[in-house]
Amino acid sequence: MGYCTSPDSHPPSTSSPGCSSKLPSMAPLFFFLLFGQFLLCTAADTISSTTPLFGTHKIVSPGNKFALGFYSPPQSNAASSGSSSYFIAIWYSNIPIQTTVWTATTDAPVSDPATASLEIATDGNLVLLDQGKSRRLWSTNVSIASNSTMAIIRDSGSLDLTDASNSSIIYWRSIDHPTNTWLPGGKLMLNKITGLSQRLVPWKNNADPSPGLLSLELDPNGTAQYFIQWNESTTYWNGGLFTLVPVLPVTTPGYNNYDFQFVSSATENYFSYSMMKNDSVLSRLTMDVNGQIKQWTWVPSSQQWIFLWSQPPSQCDVYALGGAYGSCNVNPLPICNCIKGYSQKVQSDWDLQDYSGGCKRNVPLQCQTNSSSGKTKPDKFYTMEGVRLPDNAQSAAGGTSSAECEMTCLNNCSCNAYTYNSSGCFVWHGDLVNLQEQYSGGNGVGKLFLRLAASELPDPQKSKTVIIDGVVGGVAAILIILVIVLFFLFQKRRRDKTLGHLIVSDSNTHAPVLT
Repeated sequence: MGYCTSPDSHPPSTSSPGCSSKLPSMAPLFFFLLFGQFLLCTAADTISSTTPLFGTHKIVSPGNKFALGFYSPPQSNAASSGSSSYFIAIWYSNIPIQTTVWTATTDAPVSDPATASLEIATDGNLVLLDQGKSRRLWSTNVSIASNSTMAIIRDSGSLDLTDASNSSIIYWRSIDHPTNTWLPGGKLMLNKITGLSQRLVPWKNNADPSPGLLSLELDPNGTAQYFIQWNESTTYWNGGLFTLVPVLPVTTPGYNNYDFQFVSSATENYFSYSMMKNDSVLSRLTMDVNGQIKQWTWVPSSQQWIFLWSQPPSQCDVYALGGAYGSCNVNPLPICNCIKGYSQKVQSDWDLQDYSGGCKRNVPLQCQTNSSSGKTKPDKFYTMEGVRLPDNAQSAAGGTSSAECEMTCLNNCSCNAYTYNSSGCFVWHGDLVNLQEQYSGGNGVGKLFLRLAASELPDPQKSKTVIIDGVVGGVAAILIILVIVLFFLFQKRRRDKTLGHLIVSDSNTHAPVLT
C-alpha cells in the first residue's frame, strides 16, 4: 500500500507516530486514533466508495513511484491571471521535477479543489464532481456489472478502476487512455468495433493542458503504422514504431532497450512498449506542444530528463506550426515568426510557444478599406525567395506571364499571394499556412509574391528620388571637397614660391664670411 500522506509529506519513519505499529499503552483514545490512522494508511493508494479524493489530498502508488491528486500547471508571467486552474492528474512522486503523465479533464478545470472531489459513483464509475457535487466534469464511463468498485494507483503510473473485492478484475485503466504521455505498458489503440482511437494529444501550450490541434494515432485502415495529424485532417508524418527507435550507444545517458510490439486482434489494434534492460528506469514518450513525438528518460545522477529522440526530426516538418501567416525557420529562435506585414495575433500564446493562433495583417488591403476617396494606393507585392510555398494553391486560368498572374491576384480581393513558374500561375485565397523560409527541402520550394498594403512597402518613386538626391548630394560634396583641397594646394604653392624668391634675394645681397 502507499504512504499515509498529505501532498507535501514524506514516507513515515519507524520512529514516527504516523503509521507506527506500536500502540500507546493504556489509552483507548490513542488506540482509536491509531486505528483511524491505520485505515488511512491502508487506503493511501485507493479511492473507494467511502474515501473520495478532494482538496489537497493525494494517493500514492505502493512503491512511491506515482501520485494522483489535484494539479495546477505552472503559470508563466504572460499567462498568469491571478487565479489558478486545477486538474486531476498523475505525476511522478519520486523525482524533484513535477512531471505529469496523465490528466483526467484537460478541457474542464476546477477553480477550487476544496469544492471538488474524485469519487466512486453509485453505478461504480469513477467521477470528478465540482462545485459541491452539482457538476460532473468527467467519468470513466464504462459498463460495470457490479457497483462495488475502487480505484487504485499503480507503480506503472496507471489509475485502475477495479472490482472492490478482487483488484485483478479491471474495468478501466488510465494508461490505456493517454493524454499527452505514453508510458511503458500503455496502449496506443484503435478499437475495430467502435472505431474509437486512443490518441496522444499535446497540451495547447506549456501552461494549458487543454487539447492542442495535433495528434498521434494508429492508422484507421488497420496497418502497423501511426500518423501524426494536424486538426484531425492533415497527415504530416507517418511511421512504424519498429523502425522508429534509433539504436543508441551504451554510453548514452539513461541507455535502455525498448521493446515495441504491435498487436492485432478481431477487436483492436494497438502498440505497446516495455523496458527490456531495466524496468525501474523512468521513461516516457510525449506528444510535444510543438507537434513532435519525443522519448525521454530520467537520469538520477543529473536529476533531470534527458531527451533521446524525436519524430519528425525537424520541428519545421510539423504542419502549420506557425499558424496562419506564420513562417517556420530552423535557424533563428523563436522557431516561428510572422511574415512581413503581419504580427502575432495573441502575443501571450506565442510567449508560451503556442503558435497555432497565427498572425494578423497589420494594415488592411486597399480593397478591404472601402475607401472611395482615391487616396489609398493600390496594393503591392513583397517577394519572398526560396520559401516552402503555402498549402492549398489554386491554378489561375489566363495567367501566361508573371505580370498577368500579378494582375489576376490584384483583381480578386481574397487573393493574398501568387507565384508564377514553369507550370503556370498559382494563387492563394484565404490564410497562408505551412510556410517555411530558407527552405532547402526541394519539393514545394519557390518564389512567393505576398500581397500587402502599399504603405507596408517602400515607394519606388520615393526610393528613386532619394537615390538621385543622394547621388547628386554626394557628387556635390565631393566637388566642394575637391575645390577646398585645390584651394589649399594653390595657397601652399604660392607661399612656397614667395619663400623661394626671398631666399635667393637674400643670398645675393650678403657676401660670404671668410675666416
